[in-house]
Amino acid sequence: MFVIGKTGLRELYLVSTENKFRINEYLMIQDPEHKDVACEVIDTFTLPMAVPEVFPEGCSPAFLKAFNIDETQKLFMAKVKVLKAIRTPIETGSRVRKPQFDEVKNFLLQADPEDSFHLGVILGTEDMQDELPEDISNLSPLWKNKKAVNQNGVPFILDYREQRVYPHIGLFGTSGSGKSFGLRVMCEELMAKNIPGLAFDPHFELNFTHPMKGLPEDKVMDYSDRHEAFYIGKDIGITFTELDLDELSHLLLYVGSLSEPMRGALGALYEKGDTLAHFKQKISDIKEVFEEFEKPKKEQETLEPQKILLYEKNKKKVSGAQTLQALSWRIDALENTHIFNGDVSKAEKAIKKGKLAIIRGDLFKLQMISSYVLKKFYKKRREFQDAREKGMDGAEFFPMFFVIVDEAHNFAPKHDANPTKTILKTIAQEARKYGVFEIFCTQKPNALDDTILAQLNTKVIYRLNTAGDMEMVQKETNLNELEVATLPDLPSGFCFVSSPTLPKTFAIRFRTTFTESPHAVDPFEEFYEELGKQNAYSLDSVLMKFLPIKTAKLASIHGDIETEAKAKVPIKEVTDTLERMVRQGDINRKKTPFGDEYIA
Repeated sequence: MFVIGKTGLRELYLVSTENKFRINEYLMIQDPEHKDVACEVIDTFTLPMAVPEVFPEGCSPAFLKAFNIDETQKLFMAKVKVLKAIRTPIETGSRVRKPQFDEVKNFLLQADPEDSFHLGVILGTEDMQDELPEDISNLSPLWKNKKAVNQNGVPFILDYREQRVYPHIGLFGTSGSGKSFGLRVMCEELMAKNIPGLAFDPHFELNFTHPMKGLPEDKVMDYSDRHEAFYIGKDIGITFTELDLDELSHLLLYVGSLSEPMRGALGALYEKGDTLAHFKQKISDIKEVFEEFEKPKKEQETLEPQKILLYEKNKKKVSGAQTLQALSWRIDALENTHIFNGDVSKAEKAIKKGKLAIIRGDLFKLQMISSYVLKKFYKKRREFQDAREKGMDGAEFFPMFFVIVDEAHNFAPKHDANPTKTILKTIAQEARKYGVFEIFCTQKPNALDDTILAQLNTKVIYRLNTAGDMEMVQKETNLNELEVATLPDLPSGFCFVSSPTLPKTFAIRFRTTFTESPHAVDPFEEFYEELGKQNAYSLDSVLMKFLPIKTAKLASIHGDIETEAKAKVPIKEVTDTLERMVRQGDINRKKTPFGDEYIA
């Protein structure tokens, strides 16, 4: 292997007659001036022979003559990127070899494994596996053939302490690209380091109970005391008395639109600190007065003084009983979502203990509760941090924490305004000071709010195939054109990591999760397994006891079959089942002068 053609300071070409180059492979150029220079293969191809028309720009078959290479033989070529800054070009003809791990470890390992997230394996380093020290030889087991297998390559680790400077992470990829499992890995790493987190889980995927099959014993982790799940309407809810008018208005939009008269009535009647029951009573009382005053005077009944007072105070701001009735319906509908059942105290306690607090519910309810919880916890963290910086004693402790948001484009969309998006943007812009970090996962990065997107310093890019998303990647990351072009074809679990904490964009394969996702079961296997269970106790096993069965005499044994099955079984179901058992090869059917006979 050696350098060929015109060389530059960043990119150049290699050629070999014996060794195929691998994409993302790391190599060492032995340049006379620069000594050993590490490079990475960013493109690779094969030529059947040295034909000028297909040689890369800046290269020529004439170069081969200088190295005594037969122009008619097959050539393996690669385009590489030099991995350190040089001031003069590499010499053409410089020999190239595979590096030893010790020669590139400072470049590949950017942090102490003890203080890092162990996310996966760096692609192109597979040949170095046998050279790795024992303490990093299996940090990141992989997933292969439906089970966990040992690591194969240099582990990719991310220094979580750098979050203080570059605080936020984004995981982007289409459905099936592996981003959801990447998010699970992130959560597992947070729990392994006892770092507090608040996760919004719309798919009920963040369950860490069952260990992954095939894991070595030292990788089997018990996360049972490192996370807690809270179900909206059962374990966690909004405290109504803490809502301000804007928050309540936004919540009501989830159950129906608000007309201007309804907004006016809401603004007139709601006061922060009202209980839900008290607010509903105010609406009912003033509606009663409006309805009474709409009657002829002689039919009006005497009303309680406090209701009259409420009416006199707000009659110019409320358009009438019909508006109040519509508002009352929406309040009732909002209450029926159970969003006001419970509070956030249990989740707060979990975070203070360094656990991952997982809020579960459908996307609709998560959108409703997220702004409230985020504002409450962020305010507590900010007040503690500000008090500490001012030297004030007695401030309530609230720890730094990560916010983990799956389906992030639904919480912080590019064009629509909502309270959750507002608080997420605030956190994104102030995190360096207060130590609240965000991890966003989405299959629609181009639909994510631009300000938040720009603040996601570390971007993990899985398979993408829409023009808008790929344009975003080209704009917001340091992936080169060749890397962007490969995005639509990335296998599941393979991705690029672009971050200012890293010297380059790394192509990696995420490690296996250490726990099974509750949705990881193959639906086909699940069906056949369940079908097998059913068949063990189904009509098949009952009919086997009555073989041989003659169709001519089926009616005479029909009652006995139902008795054995302990259920009503129509004769047609019996005959259909017998035919299916014949097709499956479980029994045989033979023709007789008196009709069909089913035999074992």
